[in-house]
Amino acid sequence: MADSIPPQQDPLSRLTPTLDPSSVPVNMGVPLDAPQQPSARQTSAPLEDRPAPEQVGPYKMLQVIGEGGFGTVWVADQISPVKRRVALKIIKLGMDSRAVIARFEQERQALALMDHPNIAKVFDAGTSGDGRPYFVMEYVAGESVTAYCDRNRLNVRARLELFIPICEAVQHAHHKGIIHRDLKPGNVLVATAPGAGPLIKVIDFGVAKAVSHVLTDKTVFTEQGQILGTPEYMSPEQAEMGALDIDTRTDVYSLGVMLYELLAGALPFEPHDLRSKGYNEIQRIIREVDPPRPSNRLRSLGAGQSSDIAKRRQMKMEELAGQLRKELEWIPLKAMRKERDERYATPIAMAEDIRNHLNGLPLTAGPVSVMYRARKFVSRNRFGVSAAAMIAMAIVSGAILSTIGFMRAAKNEKIARGETARVRQLYQYNRTFLSSATPESGDRKNITVRELLDDAIKQLDDGDQSDPKLEAAVRATAAMHYRSLSLWNEAETQWRKAIELEQSLSPDSPDTAFAMTGLGEVLIDQRKLDDAAKSLQQALAMQLSNLPANDPAIGKTINYLGLLADSKGDLKQAEEQYRRALRIYEQGNDPQLTADAMTNLATVLHKRGDNKQAIELTKKALEIRRGQKKGRADVWNSLVNLGAMYEADDDLIGAERTRREALALANDLSDAETRMKVRSLSGLATTLWLRGTSESLNEAESLQTRAIEIAKKIDGPQSASVAQGLDRLACIARDRGQLDRAIELFRQSLAMWNAMPNPAKPNVAAEMLLLSDSLTRAGQASEAIPLAEQALEMRKTLFPSGHSSIAAAQSILGFAYA
Repeated sequence: MADSIPPQQDPLSRLTPTLDPSSVPVNMGVPLDAPQQPSARQTSAPLEDRPAPEQVGPYKMLQVIGEGGFGTVWVADQISPVKRRVALKIIKLGMDSRAVIARFEQERQALALMDHPNIAKVFDAGTSGDGRPYFVMEYVAGESVTAYCDRNRLNVRARLELFIPICEAVQHAHHKGIIHRDLKPGNVLVATAPGAGPLIKVIDFGVAKAVSHVLTDKTVFTEQGQILGTPEYMSPEQAEMGALDIDTRTDVYSLGVMLYELLAGALPFEPHDLRSKGYNEIQRIIREVDPPRPSNRLRSLGAGQSSDIAKRRQMKMEELAGQLRKELEWIPLKAMRKERDERYATPIAMAEDIRNHLNGLPLTAGPVSVMYRARKFVSRNRFGVSAAAMIAMAIVSGAILSTIGFMRAAKNEKIARGETARVRQLYQYNRTFLSSATPESGDRKNITVRELLDDAIKQLDDGDQSDPKLEAAVRATAAMHYRSLSLWNEAETQWRKAIELEQSLSPDSPDTAFAMTGLGEVLIDQRKLDDAAKSLQQALAMQLSNLPANDPAIGKTINYLGLLADSKGDLKQAEEQYRRALRIYEQGNDPQLTADAMTNLATVLHKRGDNKQAIELTKKALEIRRGQKKGRADVWNSLVNLGAMYEADDDLIGAERTRREALALANDLSDAETRMKVRSLSGLATTLWLRGTSESLNEAESLQTRAIEIAKKIDGPQSASVAQGLDRLACIARDRGQLDRAIELFRQSLAMWNAMPNPAKPNVAAEMLLLSDSLTRAGQASEAIPLAEQALEMRKTLFPSGHSSIAAAQSILGFAYA
């Protein structure tokens, strides 16, 4: 073969990783341990013995870099009409069956539909001289994402940042109606170039599926009795024979497995053990066996291996396991839920949760505070159960089991039908269960909340319960906890059963309405907005007929109708509903609910541009929260919101006063260096910078420098929070007349944004303009002009014609030309 390239000397060999048994898709149409007919892979010539074509069309073949069941990938040089290095995929000799050609055409057209920087592009297609179809792709000199991360010893944060563009690339494919169906590290490459950051490229759409249209009239690659994909990364629904009921959430599952592996350094199930099973057992494991938590999987590997994995993440094993346990492992576990309705709805939703973690925000995947759920539940006290009893149930979800025991024991007792006795007995059983749910209580010391809930519901379903009222209370509590675990389907099921029980007693009772409001809430969570509207409207009609007009239960239902409207983008309707809820809460005795409603309304008003009224409401909510014995973090949030609103309203004195209080509270809440302190320091620095006096600029510089120091420790020296801090510090230096220092800081910030795995174009463009402006001020127009021109072109792709951001870029460019 001409121009052979030794793999160890040329990065071309890293386009596709060397295949190992765990990376090869398994045809699960027959048992793995059963006699098989010779496959195409078995009968084709070995890699080194195949004829090596010198040229295919205008492409000079250089070296084989990958091989699948029916095709071979070559590195090639295009000779004409342009000269460039490409990757060429061609069907193997003897593999030109109708099914193979259809699958080959499927991959080509899938790639041709997409145009995304993180997906390999298709340049050309044709037929070789011996009649074999081929297509030509963008050449990517890269290695698998897992190999890249381990070789470069990327820490956890860097791995998460690198994973976001993978999600965005898969989301783009889904927008184009394409499901990849074989996502794994070997199909996600990381390319690097001198002076540039890592670039993700998703490749190999060879088993992709069209969602809403036929890619080619020859599409027959999914045959009855075949399962296409890689078992270790395969979703439960894809493991079904035929796998006809596949949607985009199968890729979300595979993304979850990849993230699991990137974080924990191991797959959920040991590949050798998995592949040693017959295909029926492989299917059962994929469909039924829950993966271990990444932190537990890491510990199970043994001290040596787990320590090596942690070192490749620049951590000690205990540190890595601890970081996973805190909340991070909830992200891959949510993506890998067996029921696809319980996963992230889209890859971009998964990416957003990763961003939430990186920015110190709550995760949608994480369990919500049990005490918070308890307080919300008992706010209506609709099931004849005291607040103390319900909070006891909420502390340990497994307390429901004891409640079921009570229901059975009291089956023939008249006292079970009395509300007072029911509450007393229920509370006693909860206390009994709490004492037995400790780690020392027996064999089930490691049982999860999910398992406790499932056990409770199974016993409830299997038994013959004598008290439908109490059963409804138990199911409502279970629904509440399932929702706190983001188990939307289970929560919905229990709310519906609670509704059915209440309706059997009194179809239009306040208790029935209470359960329907709970159902509406979980339906909003699932974006089943039409169903949520129906449930909430029915609940409200019942409540208006049976309760006083100012009953808090009515306020709660109306509040969720406001959330529903907000979710639909109807801000006017959301404002109306939030105002109704607020009026009701203001007549009640729950100041926390009133403050929450004010906050909801203020948020919508701010979105609608009514900043002055938003400020007034936020001030009232702040005043209420100050009067509460607990919830100082809520006070801090109100102060931060209020400071930003003051700035938007050009009230810098009010903003400074509020931000100083927020900083003092952040310091008081924790002695540790926290993101709360970073936000507080940066916020106050911004206000002082905007004031623009010599004294305020000096203090702003000191505060912002401190914020950057803390951000470096928490998020890393090359993080977005540090880049933002340097930008603000540069603005302060510029306004103090320190142009040389400002230019250097702007350069540092711009370099950080550009070095990130998926640079945010708006931030890059803004930094270019700020740097250009300072260069012009310093008399360096020759460098300022091309920066401003590049930023202007970038903004033209980001914003519609006439947008103020484009006008600002044009102004800075004009300043440079002047």
